[in-house]
Amino acid sequence: MPELRQENTSYHPALFAITIAVFMCLLDSHIVRICLPVIARDFDISSGQTAWINLAYLLVMTPGLPVFGKISDIVGARKIFILGYLIFITGSMLCGISPSFYSLVFARFIQGVGGVMLIASGPSMISHLIPADKRGYAFGLQATAAGLGISLGAPLGGILTELLSWRYIFYINVPVALAGIVMAIRYIPQETYTDCLKNLLKRLDIAGSLFLYCSLFFITIGLSLVSKIKTGPFPFLASMALGTIFLILFLQREKKSAEPIIDTSILSRPFILIIFSTFISYILMTGNAFMMPFYLMTSLNLTPAMSGMMILFFSLSFSFFSSVAGRLADKHDPKLLGSMGMLMSAAAVAFFVFVIAKLSVFLTATFLVLYGSAFAFFVSPTNKLLMNHAPKNKQGVANGIYRTAVFLASLVGISVYGSLSDHLEPSGVIPLFSTIYLWSILLPLGSFAVVYFSKLSPPSAD
Repeated sequence: MPELRQENTSYHPALFAITIAVFMCLLDSHIVRICLPVIARDFDISSGQTAWINLAYLLVMTPGLPVFGKISDIVGARKIFILGYLIFITGSMLCGISPSFYSLVFARFIQGVGGVMLIASGPSMISHLIPADKRGYAFGLQATAAGLGISLGAPLGGILTELLSWRYIFYINVPVALAGIVMAIRYIPQETYTDCLKNLLKRLDIAGSLFLYCSLFFITIGLSLVSKIKTGPFPFLASMALGTIFLILFLQREKKSAEPIIDTSILSRPFILIIFSTFISYILMTGNAFMMPFYLMTSLNLTPAMSGMMILFFSLSFSFFSSVAGRLADKHDPKLLGSMGMLMSAAAVAFFVFVIAKLSVFLTATFLVLYGSAFAFFVSPTNKLLMNHAPKNKQGVANGIYRTAVFLASLVGISVYGSLSDHLEPSGVIPLFSTIYLWSILLPLGSFAVVYFSKLSPPSAD
């Protein structure tokens, strides 16, 4: 990556500009979900169709993280970061003024382009701007901002939707992003670089990037057609086949590429198993996040603001117990703690299956607290386990693969659960929710089996 000239004596303003971007992007990925029932009503679309409002964003974020991370290293993170802010502002404005469902999906796609440029370039700038003895603090601040964005998304989205309109969940990004871009231009130093375009064309694996994107696009299309298999399986099978073909082409390309998008040399058997377990667990987490607003508003008849406050039970319990589980993982076997977290998740989902029909706000809040704490006991210990199985000189690559797996799981979760929710009818909401969550118990049990019955004990120290 081109060097950043350290023209400023203090790194805090630059760090604040990067932190704003992390907060805004994570907030935006969660603030929308609570508003989906209202958007479905306004545009007269099904609950399954609303999944594409999230999918359009994630379809760019998932393959874009490794691609734009590579571009940042080639042409300079500052340029990608500032351009990302501009595109994100444009996408947010277009989302707010969207006259139709399809224009909203297109605007979310643009917003996702800006978001992935911000997320992919931020960590690189931290490594070059922040002194080595302060980087732990800097990355901790990013994690705090991400947690706040996730936690505040649902309640803030519900309040804005109820008091003003769902359109304001996008308008609110504009002043925040403008503040961030002003600080970025003012306080993040200029980069020195030469032959930027030439190096980009030479070092970026354009074919591999296209293969990766096409693979995820067609697989997502296929998963969104799950509920329509009975009426005609060909579209589903054709989409999944195309996605698989492009995935194979991508993997073959990566093995031969001198500048691979994803470093496959890190993919040891334990590493793959941990990533796979994480992938399974995040499908359930994302699916629950998609389904819960519909249950709260259609079955419990809560307002958007109250629904947002309810979902806060999950976010707060997850945030609190993540630190508890992290400290325990430093003293005890993270494999056992992660396995326990998935068993607790299965128990929490089973509990919800039996109380769905009771239409109780208290019991639903209890489920969200139980599931949030259970998920925390999986995430923190398995993160440590993952890094234990990654070479010390490739910790950044490992983190990039982990993030990509999480976004990919979000794509799958929203696609599948969104497709299944297409059958939501006022007379059959409770039976459908019960069936979906009953089958969902298999996901944490599968994740538990992968972690517990595999040889994933930490490798010996070098």
